[in-house]
Amino acid sequence: MNISFSWLKEYIKTDLTADETAKILTSIGLEVGHLEKYESVKGGLEGLVVGKVLTCEKHENSDHLHVTTVDVGENEPLQIVCGAPNVAANQKVIVATVGTKLYQGEESFTIKRSKIRGVESLGMICAEDEIGIGTSHDGIIVLPENAEVGVLAKDYYKISSDTIIEVDITPNRSDAISHYGVARDLNAYCRAHNIPSQLSRRSTENFTIDNENLKIDISVENSVACPRYSGVTLTNIKVAQSPEWLQNKLLAIGLRPINNVVDATNYLLHAFGQPLHAFDADEIAGKKIVVRNAKEGEKFVTLDEVERTLSPNDLMICDAEKPMCIGGVFGGLNSGVTEKTTSIFIESAYFNPVSIRKSARYHGLNTDASFRFERGINPNDVIYVLKMAAILIKEIAGGEISSEIIDIYPTKINDFEVEVSLQKIHSLIGKNISEKEIEAIFEGLEIEYQVMSNSVMSNEYQVSSNSVSSNEYQVSGNSVSSNSVSGNEYRNRETPTTHYSLLTTHYSLLTTHYSLKVPAYRVDVQRDVDVIEDILRIYGYNNVEFSDSLKSNISYSQKPDNHKLQNLVAEQLTANGFYEIMNNSLTKESYYENLTSFPKEHNVKIINALSNDLSVMRQTLLFGGLESLAHNINRQNANLKFYEFGNCYQYTACHCGLDPQPLASDDSLKAYSETEHLSLWLTGKRLPQSWLRKEEPVTVYDLKSYVQNIFFRLGIKIEKLKIIETSNDIFSQSLVYETFDKKNLAEIGVVSKDILKIFDINQEIFYADINWNLMLAENAKSIKKFEEISKFPEVKRDLALLLDKNVSFSQIEELARKTEKKLLQSVTLFDVYEGKNLPEGKKSYAVTFVLQDKDKTLTDSQIDAVMNNFIKVFEKELDAKLR
Repeated sequence: MNISFSWLKEYIKTDLTADETAKILTSIGLEVGHLEKYESVKGGLEGLVVGKVLTCEKHENSDHLHVTTVDVGENEPLQIVCGAPNVAANQKVIVATVGTKLYQGEESFTIKRSKIRGVESLGMICAEDEIGIGTSHDGIIVLPENAEVGVLAKDYYKISSDTIIEVDITPNRSDAISHYGVARDLNAYCRAHNIPSQLSRRSTENFTIDNENLKIDISVENSVACPRYSGVTLTNIKVAQSPEWLQNKLLAIGLRPINNVVDATNYLLHAFGQPLHAFDADEIAGKKIVVRNAKEGEKFVTLDEVERTLSPNDLMICDAEKPMCIGGVFGGLNSGVTEKTTSIFIESAYFNPVSIRKSARYHGLNTDASFRFERGINPNDVIYVLKMAAILIKEIAGGEISSEIIDIYPTKINDFEVEVSLQKIHSLIGKNISEKEIEAIFEGLEIEYQVMSNSVMSNEYQVSSNSVSSNEYQVSGNSVSSNSVSGNEYRNRETPTTHYSLLTTHYSLLTTHYSLKVPAYRVDVQRDVDVIEDILRIYGYNNVEFSDSLKSNISYSQKPDNHKLQNLVAEQLTANGFYEIMNNSLTKESYYENLTSFPKEHNVKIINALSNDLSVMRQTLLFGGLESLAHNINRQNANLKFYEFGNCYQYTACHCGLDPQPLASDDSLKAYSETEHLSLWLTGKRLPQSWLRKEEPVTVYDLKSYVQNIFFRLGIKIEKLKIIETSNDIFSQSLVYETFDKKNLAEIGVVSKDILKIFDINQEIFYADINWNLMLAENAKSIKKFEEISKFPEVKRDLALLLDKNVSFSQIEELARKTEKKLLQSVTLFDVYEGKNLPEGKKSYAVTFVLQDKDKTLTDSQIDAVMNNFIKVFEKELDAKLR
């Protein structure tokens, strides 16, 4: 949201600069994105002055240029060559002196000392379009005779400049979606920190009813969806262009002026956060407003000329015959203010946030009005802003207020009543803040408070002496003192002892409580902890010192620590050049259209989704990662390694022909699954080019090595997994790592080009999806054993095998491990050849086998026997031949 600093200071008198204000706003939770200078004319007419043409002669070397001397209020007049046809002596003109920067759209140029056809020129006499105050280029600007020479052009034209503060408003802070709301929060901070400030806004005392010539009756049929509805009429207005001050205010915050009536409602919306709507009163049939729900299938054409089919949940503002507006969301095409309008009905209302949110999402609309209504506005500002609208429109459009204010408000919306103790405030904040400071914050936040005190009872102890039998001594809780005794001779004797007796005397401790009334517009402050959070943000998070003590407790669990293993793998990937990303769990439903790997029917849908882009829970991390890749690739960052830990969601009980998401029942959650995954993305070059090496693109084998290193780090043996080659609508080629019980532990491969087209990605993407929950389960099964390093040497033997092209290395490795379980340590593919001198349909694999006996040195006969067994198995199972 854009906040004009000069507009803000109309509501709060303070000496704070824009930079200081921005820092304070960020510290109290209204985070400032950036500050931007705004000028009603770009460049602010800096360097331009009012001048007087003293002489004007024809240029010797041109038939259209003139050589002039111009007085600009300095010691000597300036000689300026001018090509305008209307330049003449004794004119008052606008002059751009040497060094002035002029703007044409986004481009700019600087006026320099130059020679034009041999004659020196020390400036430029300007036309309207050259300085940005108009569009005419017919000739230079000729000012009235009373224009004073030497006056700066920015002062002559009263150019306004401002600083625009971009504030990122969180969804809970509906009270701050206006200039006055921000000023109110800023004032609360200033009061709490003894910074001079004063909050104020214009009074409505001069609101007077001129006549009662136009009465509009109002009927509210649904007071739940519309708890408060008010309105007033104006007649004999003249719809025209807004005054310059109003246009500049709207332009400064990025709004386009339309006409004086609409601009007035937009101005008040951004001033106080109360949406208004102006209806052409002549278009209100029956001179009656009816607030009702739409009928099923009812049609309505909105301002954007789109015919919409209404839902029974839509609250409509209607006349006696037809709908005129989707209440709190969007106006109708035929009921708004036009240049022909002479009478208006101004609506000011409080609508139920849930009702507005449903309608806005249903129709895919997000307007300034719905943005505020669905978060909750101030119900007590409805009449104030309505009066302000009537006063302002009367000032800038003329006319008369022609009815009393009608206010339908059957049930008052009360302030929130909250109680909070001083002890809890101190406990949660971690610092003892004085009652005076807390109460100053309450006053700044317009929270009414009443101090309450509670008493806490305690006991008093008294010491007395009694004689008791020594064998009756028993100490329980309190310390006792006694005379010493020895041996058994005193065992049954009475000995004096000191003891404590509990009296019934009591004393009281007083603790302070606050009984609060929180304004109804603070919809985010309804509990004591909310109040404490508000106290803390105004007091200042940075004013709470760190303690030297650390409070902690010890927990014991035999289950594997998910976070510990996540950090272990994350550190490994980061060390290998990966960046961790975090994407939204909500995603587009369109991503799952026509997919069989992740069917659309398995989507977990969001009721009343914020937008179509956030309408379902993600079934896979793939699409969020591709969005991140596309964002980076489009910004010339194409060599990327990403990883993400995140949950994926599926509706698993759907069947074709049935409702994919039935209503909730006792076992409704059983229909849904939530699993944690780890995903890796790889694309671009392996390493940047340098004098030492050439650029090399990453391959799927790079990704495979990263994934298998994760397996190794977590103690999962590759040889115990089954590797299956496959392809689907996600991968053009992929490998699936399957556990012994046929569960997919991971899948890696090349992302399909059809998927990449959706994201406009034109380079290969390699993707790995690891089921993290299953990975943890496999990790828990792994047994960690420590054994002595063998004293006996390894033996390496190579085989060059001629194979069919469809045979994979994983098949060779699997057969080898089945054939020799004791001595075989590893199998490695070190060369692949396809080409000349090989039969058609064949390829050559060069494979290394490492053999070792932990207890003795292998003999040649043992080694040969093992290798012969390998050859026989490969010949039988794979039709392999030695080369």
